[in-house]
Amino acid sequence: MSPEKKQQFNIYLAPELIREVKHASVDTGGSLSDFVAEALEAYLHSQRAGSQEVSRRTTRLTPLTILYVRDVAAALPFYQTLGFEISLRERTGDYVQLRLGDAVLGLHKGAVPSSKERGGIQFSLIVHEKLENLLEHLSAAGFATSHPIIDESFGRSVQLAAPEGLLIQVDELEIDLYV
Repeated sequence: MSPEKKQQFNIYLAPELIREVKHASVDTGGSLSDFVAEALEAYLHSQRAGSQEVSRRTTRLTPLTILYVRDVAAALPFYQTLGFEISLRERTGDYVQLRLGDAVLGLHKGAVPSSKERGGIQFSLIVHEKLENLLEHLSAAGFATSHPIIDESFGRSVQLAAPEGLLIQVDELEIDLYV
C-alpha cells in the first residue's frame, strides 16, 4: 500500500471471518490494516481485469478433457477416489461428466480406450450459450468452420479445426437430457 495518509474505515463482518482475517494477517507478519488493504486492492484489481476480459470475450467456455474407456462404470470409482464428483450422467451410461474444482473430465465409452490409442484424449469445450454465437464470433475473427452443428444425445456439438489441424469439439449441453 502506498505511504499516503490513512483513514479509519469501519465495517461489520461475521465474527468467524474477523478471526480468520486476524490469523491470516499474523501469519504474514504484517499489520491487520496492511493485510486488509492489500486484500481489497487485489480484489478490486481482479474485478477490473475480469470485467475487461469479459468485454473482450463474447463466449464463456469451460475446457473439457474426454477419456475413452471400455467400461464407464468400472472406470468411474478410480476417478471418484481421486476426488472427482459426478456432475452429469448420460441416461445410457455411456458418458459421465466429472468435476474436480474447475476441472471437467468426461469418461466416454469407446471400443478403443484412450490408453491404447495414440492421441486418444479428446480436447473439448463446453459452451455456455448458443453454438451459433460462438461460430459468429470465430467467423468474424477469420476462423470459420466447415463442420456443421450436430444434434447429439447430450445436446448439440460442432467441431472446430484449430491451426495445425487439431479438431476441437464444442458441446452445447442440454441438461434435461441427463439424469
